[in-house]
Amino acid sequence: MVDNRNMILAVVLSVVILLGFNYWTAKNAPPPELAQQSTQQGSAPTAPGAPGVPSDGVAAPGGASLSAPGGGVPGAVAENVQQGPTRDEVIARTQRLQINTPRLTGSISLTGARIDDLTLASYRETLDPTSDQIVFLQPRGVAQSYFAEFGWVPESKVTVPDGETVWKADKTVLEPGTPVNLTWDNGEGLNFVRTYALDDNFMFTVTQRVENNGAAPVTLLPYGLVSRWETPETTRFFILHEGLL
Repeated sequence: MVDNRNMILAVVLSVVILLGFNYWTAKNAPPPELAQQSTQQGSAPTAPGAPGVPSDGVAAPGGASLSAPGGGVPGAVAENVQQGPTRDEVIARTQRLQINTPRLTGSISLTGARIDDLTLASYRETLDPTSDQIVFLQPRGVAQSYFAEFGWVPESKVTVPDGETVWKADKTVLEPGTPVNLTWDNGEGLNFVRTYALDDNFMFTVTQRVENNGAAPVTLLPYGLVSRWETPETTRFFILHEGLL
């Protein structure tokens, strides 16, 4: 009986300490303006080419050159977006393949063939059924960008599609059960084909293939990349985990 009482007291005291500490830190935290100003004063200038600053002309395996920030795979290094265009402005800049399903809406940019505009149609930001739908993906170039892209890294000097390549689509809308083919010819005998398919829920299937119409064999290394810039908004409750599992 004494042991049970001691354990109950220990649990109660632990909860009181945790909640009390969280209340004290929230009450005594500096204003956001002061915290941001202190961070800016304490940060040193970043030299060109340092980590976090996009750079072009990065060498790929075998000496090929890719237009990729920070490495052989495009988007591998975070970009610094302070102030810039809005989400709608960035989306309107490029031709797009529309996404239309009962549970998803959005589009795929034909420049770079990125999946960068996705909204969860059946989920809301709050319990209010009239609140905004959850915006899941954000295009590159806006704050808190979050997108998926795919491609190839060549082992030799072969021109491959990159983030600025404009693809041709055989349809204008991606719907469940109706895949869409994107194609791009590098002018050197290689025709790149990327197929996007979508089920009735949230599952994307991306199939990549290359048609070699040239005389010499070519080795390409495919990749898929999900990129996210900056830290998303959280509740900042230190005993609640938010993020990757």
